[in-house]
Amino acid sequence: MVAYKLPGTPMLGAIEVKRLLNGMWVSYDSPLTFRVQTSDSGSADIFENMAAEKAGVYTFKLVESSLGAESAPITVTISKMQTAFALSATSIKGEFTSTHKAKGKNTLYYAAETDTVVSWPCAPDEIGSPVTLQRLSSSKWVSEDQSEPALLPTDGNSTQTWAIKQKTAEATSYRLYVAPSDYVTGGTSDTFTVTGEQRSPKISVKYSASTQRLNKTAVKMTVTAKGLIRGKVRVYDGGKLLSTVTMSKGTASGETVTGKVTYTLPKSLKKGAHKIKVKFTPTAEYVGFYAQQTSKATKITVK
Repeated sequence: MVAYKLPGTPMLGAIEVKRLLNGMWVSYDSPLTFRVQTSDSGSADIFENMAAEKAGVYTFKLVESSLGAESAPITVTISKMQTAFALSATSIKGEFTSTHKAKGKNTLYYAAETDTVVSWPCAPDEIGSPVTLQRLSSSKWVSEDQSEPALLPTDGNSTQTWAIKQKTAEATSYRLYVAPSDYVTGGTSDTFTVTGEQRSPKISVKYSASTQRLNKTAVKMTVTAKGLIRGKVRVYDGGKLLSTVTMSKGTASGETVTGKVTYTLPKSLKKGAHKIKVKFTPTAEYVGFYAQQTSKATKITVK
């Protein structure tokens, strides 16, 4: 508020607020009308619309044209509004979510949600500022894809829910970011992490027989993976790799999924006992969700 005092002569007049702009005094707002019966005083609220102004230094004066009077210049400094963040949690456990397909691309992720309060001093309707969710990737903060980036409402205090779809079980860091503007300082929140629990496919191996005859018969093995469909199956005889088979087929319905592949042991296996086992490695789309698995060794005898 800027105080003013008027002479005690009955009159009707108006006080105008003027602003110094590019070296010239220009009208800033509608004149303030007053009526004086005796010596009177009052105040002019030149700050009424200042909240809509960018940060900076402004110069004003009050002018009463009929009296030929004006005030001394008045300097107003507007600082940028400070952005503040309050996280509801700093460590979140993601929930495994999947849609498997026997053919085509699977949808796999760890789903997490967090509520975050973003605030600054009360602001006018003209200024909303985008709030971006960022993820730490290779020591750099990158913006997460958002179909509709959150906009910090202009009431100065907003609680927002962030839905995260994470592609790995490893602890991943996130933060919120508000870019600096002519109105706000901007800044970043503290980091929070999302962690998923890596799953283990259940690998089972069935053999058509426990013995085979050298160069005559061969044992057929069927490898089943419950939990996913695609991966590499490596068949070992003790520590020796016999073959690598690709599992690419199976059945799927929602989260119920089973992959299957068959392999026939070489007829040329030497006579004696052989310890056969398989190692199953999920394909790239499953990395971060499923761990590599090794079956128990099964004794196959060649006669």
